[in-house]
Parts: sequence; structure tokens; C-alpha cells
Amino acid sequence: MKKIKLITAAIFMAVFVFLPQSTSAIPLTQFAKACTNRPVLGIPSWYKNLECHVDEDKNEYPKLTKLNDIWVVALNIVEALIIAAAYVAAGFIIWGGIKYIKSRGDPCKVAEAKTSILHAVVGLAVALASTVIARFVQELIK
Repeated sequence: MKKIKLITAAIFMAVFVFLPQSTSAIPLTQFAKACTNRPVLGIPSWYKNLECHVDEDKNEYPKLTKLNDIWVVALNIVEALIIAAAYVAAGFIIWGGIKYIKSRGDPCKVAEAKTSILHAVVGLAVALASTVIARFVQELIK
């Protein structure tokens, strides 16, 4: 049963973390409107808040120009991981609800389901608070 939980969590996380961005099929030097951040399911692009540069072919692409830009990219990646963790926590809330329904009134299983829902809600609260903190730090660096 624990293997099924781990496999489900890994698949859920992989889908949301490695979900291709809308511009991922285009090479980096040929982004079409690359500087417009279009998040997928709330997960920001790695180049959010970077300066936009235009080459001689009038292609726009993000470029690292300052030392702080490395930190901006790192914080974008951290924010994406935190948002993915929030989706995983929401999935575990749903999983706990299913366990609660399947318990059929057995006190031991009901207590286990309530505990898993409580832990998932705490994880979701931590993930949401972490997202707010990451965005605040990004605004300070920018």
C-alpha cells in the first residue's frame, strides 16, 4: 500500500513539475514573446522577472545580465517546486477523503484518514506560506 502511495505521489509530482511550459518546444534563441510569463497551473516560467533582449532577427529572449538574475532564476525554480508541493498536498487531501469514505465507520481507519487529511492540510498551508515568502524575496531582489 505504501508503494502505491509513493508511486502515485511521484507520478503526480512529475506531471506538475516537468509539465512543459507553453514555449518549451521553441529553442531558447527563438522564443516568440518569451518575456511574457504565461504560468501553467500557477507554476511560473524559469525566466519570470528577467530582462528581455532582442537580437538582430527581432527574436525576444531572456538574458542573465546581473548577478542577481541567478538568484531570480533560483527563486523561480524554488517557487515552482513549492507550488508543485501544494498540488501534491491537495492530492493527498483528496486521497485522505477517499480513505475516509472507504473506512465505512471503522474507528481505526477513520482516525488514520483524518490524520492524513490533517497532515495534508498542514503541508498545504506551509507550501502556500512558502510561496508568499519566495515571491516577497523575489520582489526584494528585483
